[in-house]
Amino acid sequence: MKLSQLINVARGVAPADLVIKGGQIVNVLSQEIYPADIASVDHSHTAHALSQAGRDVEQMVLARALRLVFEDRVFICGNRTVIFD
Repeated sequence: MKLSQLINVARGVAPADLVIKGGQIVNVLSQEIYPADIASVDHSHTAHALSQAGRDVEQMVLARALRLVFEDRVFICGNRTVIFD
């Protein structure tokens, strides 16, 4: 699978080999648990290619988060944050 295809899968434009909806990702360093949809794709890429794909996905996630903030759909109440998506 080419890097462009991997990015399209990450963006949701192309289908993944396997999708797990409502999954959770565990950060073993910070001990945080994140809700996430997880997609499995071909693992024949180099570390650099996967790193680039990760940066592209991070940019899309940041853009989505900023859109929610600018649309006044993120509210902070004390030490909690509520996001209406």
